Amino acid sequence: MGDTSGFSEARPLISIDEVENAELKGNITAFHVEETTEGMYWCEATFGNWGGSGYLYFDRKILDFGKTIAITIGEGDAKARVFKGRISAIEAHYSKFGTPDIVILAEDRLSDMRMTRRTRTFDNMSDSDVMRQIASGHNLTPDIDIDGATHKVLAQVNQSDLAFIRERARAVNAEIWVEDTIFM
Repeated sequence: MGDTSGFSEARPLISIDEVENAELKGNITAFHVEETTEGMYWCEATFGNWGGSGYLYFDRKILDFGKTIAITIGEGDAKARVFKGRISAIEAHYSKFGTPDIVILAEDRLSDMRMTRRTRTFDNMSDSDVMRQIASGHNLTPDIDIDGATHKVLAQVNQSDLAFIRERARAVNAEIWVEDTIFM
């Protein structure tokens, strides 16, 4: 056998609620992860959903709404987590000629901010102060490095927390993202 040092495991590691799951690793057939400065970090993962005794994941013991899924690729020093977020949708796919699949859709922690819509004001605060307050309200740890003036009043009018923070970030030429529970 020749030198295999240039080869690595092709299947990603899959963790559910911080626990590696070898069964999911063996049954993953596809995944797509997307991160942009204009949207949330999201993932779509497809798993074979048929085993010797029937469906594998319809009972929602492993794949369920709100559970955290993490996907890691590579080995050794090249090992890197490419996604971590919560499952927000589950789909069944049936092929005419193949086995059934289950598809999960997951979003990063910014999804909490997208789901919270409010009208409120922030008095005598800078943009970084406002972002810290909102991030903390969503159980995120703010790590914000933005310079700027203190505003007499900033108004969030019938906007999601995410839309408001993105608006403020654009106003000071900044980008936002979340890594695990750190808001930057």
